[in-house]
Amino acid sequence: MPTSVESSGDSRFDGAAFAKLVQGAKAASSAEQAWPYLEAAHVVGQLHLKSHLQTHAEMCNLGVIVLFVQIGAFSARTLSGRGLQPC
Repeated sequence: MPTSVESSGDSRFDGAAFAKLVQGAKAASSAEQAWPYLEAAHVVGQLHLKSHLQTHAEMCNLGVIVLFVQIGAFSARTLSGRGLQPC
């Protein structure tokens, strides 16, 4: 059995597994549920440039969504603390 630094010698790309992982991330109902799928897709797609880049794009998209949700929540708390309502 290979250790973490040894290669099993089998470096074939499993497109079906990659597609299922990306689809699982897209179907997830939260960022916390989507992230493990993207991590796994990242590992599966590392040796295939297009898939690897696709995973990075999905991770960036998820990060931007989380960032905007956090900004929106902060804005709503700030406005409501001043007696204002968000648009």
